[in-house]
Amino acid sequence: MYRDFFHQKYTELRLQAEDKLAQGQAHAKIPLPVDIEALKHEVAVQQIELEMQHDELLKSHHELGELRAQAERGRIRYQQFFNLTSAGLLVLNTRGVITECNKAAADVLGQDAAGLVGRTLAEFVSPPDRMNFDILFKQEINNQSGNRIGVRLSDKKEKTTPVSLAVTVLEQGIGSDKEYLVTLVNGKHE
Repeated sequence: MYRDFFHQKYTELRLQAEDKLAQGQAHAKIPLPVDIEALKHEVAVQQIELEMQHDELLKSHHELGELRAQAERGRIRYQQFFNLTSAGLLVLNTRGVITECNKAAADVLGQDAAGLVGRTLAEFVSPPDRMNFDILFKQEINNQSGNRIGVRLSDKKEKTTPVSLAVTVLEQGIGSDKEYLVTLVNGKHE
């Protein structure tokens, strides 16, 4: 129904335009280009420009794909290193919340690594050491003095393990919150 209406309207307008052209009305109002060859040249140049831009976009798309593949390989290598190292590693945000945890750290804390994410490290510091830990951890993330923090960590069976915590700032992108790599060194704390 609508299709027929628009087709009929288009046909009527087309016929009216042809009548005006035949009567010379439309011809007088539309100036003809003086140099058709110059216009053909301009169109040809713009077409070549568009083809060159298209080629550049394809090249950039290909390069972006390669960069994504490199980033993915780097992420996989990082995850393998992080998870397979024998050192206990935790990644904490500025509030002390665990955002990543490897198996070695989970073993020290007597927990499953996935169950540690979202919890604070302070939850695992034995109660007598907690206040001292809070103060020293805040000082360390603010000053990055390189000092180790000696505490006793409690696992879910309330068994305590003395450890030294080494805190390192992880480099972040623009606008990202800071994160900290905490290495758990088993044994006597300093």
